Amino acid sequence: MYGNKGASPFETHGLVMMLFIASMLIHSLVAVATLTMQALFKNHPFVPVLNQISIAFGVLACDLLLVILAPPFGYFFLVIWLLLLLLVLLYTVFNLVFPSLLRDSTENVKNYFRNHMAWGPRLRTAHASAPTG
Repeated sequence: MYGNKGASPFETHGLVMMLFIASMLIHSLVAVATLTMQALFKNHPFVPVLNQISIAFGVLACDLLLVILAPPFGYFFLVIWLLLLLLVLLYTVFNLVFPSLLRDSTENVKNYFRNHMAWGPRLRTAHASAPTG
């Protein structure tokens, strides 16, 4: 029995309970994978990523239980979880992907202007042949 009602949470909140079980399963599997990778490879680059995934799914599981027990608070914290997940994903993308893209594109623009624009090679030869006096 669930509380004083005659129905279980699986009957009244079937989708939420299935999401809870799936998120707990993912949280547990990723936590074991994180611990295994830490034991086998001390400084593997995927360990922090796996750790963040494990924490995110563990928090999601807690939020889903809160959706069942206190729906207004549960949905409020679920929205906060989604916003924080979005912030973490954006932070990861901007720190891992965009710095290399920005560095590469900046170098390409510099090389283009040095090699193809009028003030590139011609300006260097003009300064080299100018009399100093």
